Amino acid sequence: NKNILKGHELKYANQAEKCKTLAEEERKLTAQLAEKENRKKLLEDMEKSHEGFSGSVHRVINDAKRGVLQGIHGTVASLIAVQKEYAVAVETALGAGIQNIITETEADAKNAIFHLKNQRAGRATFLPVQTIRGRKLEESNIKKGDGYLGIASELIGYEPKYKDVITFLLGKTVIADSLDNGSAIAKKNGYAFRVVTTDGQVINAGGSLTGGSAAKNVGILSRKNEIATLGEQAADLRSRLEKTLSARKEAEGEENRLAILANSVRDEIT
Repeated sequence: NKNILKGHELKYANQAEKCKTLAEEERKLTAQLAEKENRKKLLEDMEKSHEGFSGSVHRVINDAKRGVLQGIHGTVASLIAVQKEYAVAVETALGAGIQNIITETEADAKNAIFHLKNQRAGRATFLPVQTIRGRKLEESNIKKGDGYLGIASELIGYEPKYKDVITFLLGKTVIADSLDNGSAIAKKNGYAFRVVTTDGQVINAGGSLTGGSAAKNVGILSRKNEIATLGEQAADLRSRLEKTLSARKEAEGEENRLAILANSVRDEIT
């Protein structure tokens, strides 16, 4: 009985250690999940309140939601999807255009402008779907080089009805992977169009360069991508946490069973 008891006690100690390890893993996963969810909620709140947009854009979007203005589709930022690796380049290429407001018709744009004027709420740029016509660089005519990634308007996602608007904004911008490669592509094409690199450096049409360090604050497009990434990370953590909780529950059940067996043997010994 004493030998049996030692065996049960050893198994119990091992099981107790396993429960302790699982409990610690549960604690870590819970903390990580809370951190991701809190960060995601913060960014989502910033997105809903149009943090980073001008007051006039705020006013138009909010008044459109209230039904005061008609034919407002949304900002350019809200109507495009950009992969993480192109986010900085596209946001740099768009510049202030990222806050432009897409409308259905020219009349809708005029009404919004009169509304801003009457309310003394500032200025905004409007892009009517029915009137904007964009022209895109023909890829077959571009003398490509190392690091060429594509024309900016072709590297983002959007609904087909916005094709002319997006082409108008980004159809004459090429994205490259580095400043050196971007400069070489621009030179090879006689500096006929703008080239933007994935880290936000710009070789302008004509040959001038614009660049430096990226802004420390989260950009509008980068924010959207981070929200999506945080959602995926939170889902993964939630799945791992559920498995850990299940494993811990099973381990605690086995720990209790071993405790009962050990106590039963102790009773026989005494």
